[in-house]
Amino acid sequence: MISLAIGQNETKWVGTMGDHDIGRGLSAYDGYNWIVYTNLHGGNHVSSLAIAIDDTKWVGTYGGGLMKFNDTTWTVYDNYNSGLPHNWVEAINIDQNDTKWIGTYQYYQPFENALTSFDGSKWTVYDSANSGLPGGHIESIAIDKNGTKWIGTTYGLAEFDGYEWKGYNINNSGLPGNSIRSIVIDENGTKWIGTSNGLAAYNQEGIPSWAQDTRIETKLLNIYPNPATDIVQIELYSKANISIVELINLQGKVIKKENSNTNHKIKFKVSDIPKGFYLIRIHTKEHLYVKKLILE
Repeated sequence: MISLAIGQNETKWVGTMGDHDIGRGLSAYDGYNWIVYTNLHGGNHVSSLAIAIDDTKWVGTYGGGLMKFNDTTWTVYDNYNSGLPHNWVEAINIDQNDTKWIGTYQYYQPFENALTSFDGSKWTVYDSANSGLPGGHIESIAIDKNGTKWIGTTYGLAEFDGYEWKGYNINNSGLPGNSIRSIVIDENGTKWIGTSNGLAAYNQEGIPSWAQDTRIETKLLNIYPNPATDIVQIELYSKANISIVELINLQGKVIKKENSNTNHKIKFKVSDIPKGFYLIRIHTKEHLYVKKLILE
């Protein structure tokens, strides 16, 4: 599994990849049945997914360009029939105006990336010649409530408000690593940035007080099973006592909180929580630990 998105009626759409030239395609799961789509016109290596407000699926592939699927018809956009500059699509997001933002790169020139916007008729390409994009692959795209795009690349983070570009890396910011694997923006506007060397929180107005001057760990936290349906086991390899467990949704809201302060291993009930993507946040006396959790 390489990408995941949730559509209308809580249907999960899963993009997969196989070994070498054998792609696995796109799958949909409605909680009861699986539907698997293979022999896709744009290729079976599904690298990225985004779902529009009308439930249209936008599917990025490795080598086959971009596909649009409305549950009936497939439409393929590539560098031959559209303004898409490359056929290797690494990331997709959709803004409030239904404009698609697509991160691509050239397979034979992996340091040549591009951010492309598509409003349904016009394609606009931003690359190293006309933008402030860092080099390397575009690995993630997030869009905040003001419409500002946050683009994660293997060489750092870019901020684009539609007019100006700003760049962030380990030399000019608090980022722990330059390879930006994922970005989530919570309801407070805090950007949660997953890097190759740890998690960072950033907000121009100031990050939440609990995150300030706090060491955020991921490798020392084990959560299983993950995905989960009923009970998750939480274990800290550091052996530190867990004081607080919080479950946070993708909007940054704490939807469940429990006090512990007894052990480095605890059980956490999630059967009463709706299916979806969450963060588990663990507090100890000295450190903060955060990890992704999927509930099925």
